[in-house]
Amino acid sequence: MKLGIYCAGGVGRDAYDLIVRNCGYKYEDIFFVDDTTQYSEIAGVKVKRFFDIKPDKNIRFVIASGEPSGRMNLVKKLKSTGFRLETIIDSNAIVSPLATIGDGVIISPYCFVGSKALLGDNVFLQPNCIVAHDSIIGANSVISSFCQVSGNCNIGENVYMGLASQCREKLNIGNWAVIGMGSMVLENVEEEWIVFGVPAKKYKKNIEKKIF
Repeated sequence: MKLGIYCAGGVGRDAYDLIVRNCGYKYEDIFFVDDTTQYSEIAGVKVKRFFDIKPDKNIRFVIASGEPSGRMNLVKKLKSTGFRLETIIDSNAIVSPLATIGDGVIISPYCFVGSKALLGDNVFLQPNCIVAHDSIIGANSVISSFCQVSGNCNIGENVYMGLASQCREKLNIGNWAVIGMGSMVLENVEEEWIVFGVPAKKYKKNIEKKIF
C-alpha cells in the first residue's frame, strides 16, 4: 500500500514524522501531495501534484491541514476521484476500545479519547488533547494542542478549537464554530459563531469560514 500526505507544510511534515514513527513499515511508498508548493521534494520526501496521480486502489490518503475548510474541501476532492482515507493513531495516544474512530482521523501523541467517544471522519486531534467519554467530534474538525473536551459534549462539523481551549461537560458546539485560544466554554455555542475569553463570549460570525 502507498500513502499520500495531502499538504506539505508544517502540519504535513509533522504527519510524516508521526506516520514513520508508528506505521511507516505498512507502506511501500510515502509521499506528499501539494498543488501549491514549488518544491518537488521536501526533507527527502517526494512531492506530487494531485492531478498527476493516477487512480489506484492501493493508494490511501491522510489530510494534513489545520484548517477545517481545507480538510473538508480536500476530502471532497479525494472522494470524488475514488480515493480512500487512512486513519493514523500515534502509539503514545490512549484511545478507549469503546470509542468510535472515523476514516481519515489523525490522533497525535499523548491524546486521550474516552469511552464511547466518537470522532467523525477526517477529524484532526493535535498533541495532548483530551476528548472525554461520550463526546462527539464532528467531521473535519480540528482540536488544537492541549484542548480539553469534557464528557457528553457534542462538537459539530468543521469546528476549530484553538490552543489550550476547554469545554465544560454536556455542551453543544455548532457547525463551523471557532473557539479562541485559551478560552473556557461554559455555555452552548451556536453555529458559525467565533467565541473567546474566560468565560468565552460571542465575538462575531465565522462568515468566511477561515481560520488562518
